[in-house]
Amino acid sequence: MRLCALLFVLILWRVSPFAYAQTTLQIRYFEGNRVEGVALAETGDGGLLLLGNYYDENLSSDLLLFKVDVMGSIVWQRRLDLAGGNEYARDIQRLSNGHYLIGGETYSPGSPTGDILVMEVDADGFPQWANTYGGPGSDVLSQLIPGKQGRFLLAGATNSFGAGHYDAYAIELDADGDVVWSKTFGGAEEERCFAADTTDQGYILAGINNSHADTQFAHALHLDASGNLLWERVYGSATNDWLFGVDYRDDEQITFLGYSSSFGIGALDNYVFTTDLSGNVLWQKAYGTIHIDFILTAANTADGGYVTSGGEDYFSTKIDSEGNLVWHDQYRISPQNSPFRDLPADIKELSDGMVAIFGKTRILENNSTQAYLVKVPANGVLNCQGGHGHTGTYEAPANAISGDFQSEIGAGAIAVPATMSYADGFLSPFIICSITDTQTPYSSLEAKLYPHASGFDLEIDQQNLPVQLALYDASGRLVWQGKQTDALYSYDFSILPKGWYALRLASSDGRTGALIWLK
Repeated sequence: MRLCALLFVLILWRVSPFAYAQTTLQIRYFEGNRVEGVALAETGDGGLLLLGNYYDENLSSDLLLFKVDVMGSIVWQRRLDLAGGNEYARDIQRLSNGHYLIGGETYSPGSPTGDILVMEVDADGFPQWANTYGGPGSDVLSQLIPGKQGRFLLAGATNSFGAGHYDAYAIELDADGDVVWSKTFGGAEEERCFAADTTDQGYILAGINNSHADTQFAHALHLDASGNLLWERVYGSATNDWLFGVDYRDDEQITFLGYSSSFGIGALDNYVFTTDLSGNVLWQKAYGTIHIDFILTAANTADGGYVTSGGEDYFSTKIDSEGNLVWHDQYRISPQNSPFRDLPADIKELSDGMVAIFGKTRILENNSTQAYLVKVPANGVLNCQGGHGHTGTYEAPANAISGDFQSEIGAGAIAVPATMSYADGFLSPFIICSITDTQTPYSSLEAKLYPHASGFDLEIDQQNLPVQLALYDASGRLVWQGKQTDALYSYDFSILPKGWYALRLASSDGRTGALIWLK
């Protein structure tokens, strides 16, 4: 019985060397001068659906949707456009039927004001329906989330309705995209909602409030299932504080994540605090350095903690459920002395425990922007050449004040059907590295693969033992085998056709591993 089981595993690996493996990725996706990564969702088959913006030579913007497999290669791509206007992506959610809900904004040609755009696409990226929402002014979307009773909530800001310059804006939709209710919340100045989550009672919204005093305060609103205000509070201090993430857990605590110039050692620092269900602060902390550190995106993790990313260098952290720092790293690919930076837009813990971060990088040589995807294990270690590490992170108490604020509450949202056109995309990937480990947990045989035009350089922590190598193509066919006795060696495989390859490693003490290589 033991021999049969071993043969089954070997046959399975030969047929598909990429199956059931965690793959660390660091990839740029590019075409022309300007492509931006915005949001990501899992596809259910180990891949990711990536949403971004594409700008043509006239800086006209379309939505760009593309699916990548577990190794980061593009499966399909779509360019989505509404009647020749400018569209900007904001968020994406996978639906229970395998389709996806996409949210953003659309601006008619020559118009300074825009509306919220929401559409459903099928598993291959083809539009099923699309609606716009808003009024005569500008309406912007920050996040869309699954709501109550199979509905969806749109969270953002509007100056079409409400009391101030911009007000926090919440719209609940049914499964067909029809408006169930819409509400605005704000005062005489500016309020914006950047994040939302569901609670047992309804919804929790988080963002900024500029009507409470002569500063921007962190802003939280708790709504019931019909959008009625249960309570509203501001948090922060004498300077500016923003919230970009919120999470409600079954323990009836709410965690808010953002950044602050009120606390810490730098100009901006990460800011995290937890409240009870009435909005009373239970604990709060700041994280940062003497440099600029700020959370742009955050997500909860299966162990009750959170992963965050932001800064100007993909600075990412993992904290536990009590706000203790677990790890921190940065995944920048721009040079340290470059005036351009790598900005994350979305972070998620995936179903296999990996953490994916998606955003954009600015390329110094030609002043272009490219979409940038990083996928790392749960410990945050990149295992690729582009990770630079980070030092100087600290945590400190954040003695914020909190106070009540009473919004003026308004209503208004008009749903207008829209027709989306689509065309095949044209992105190309530049794979900085794609490393697959076929063992979980991570194999004790540690190796790094650095691809180049004609082959790759292989660096192995071999502990003075020779390592047997076997190279397989994407179909599982053995195309080469050999032995490496030095820690670092360069292999020339210029005669091999382009495609995916899996490199199997085995040392004489029984340690094994596998690396993925795209030629």
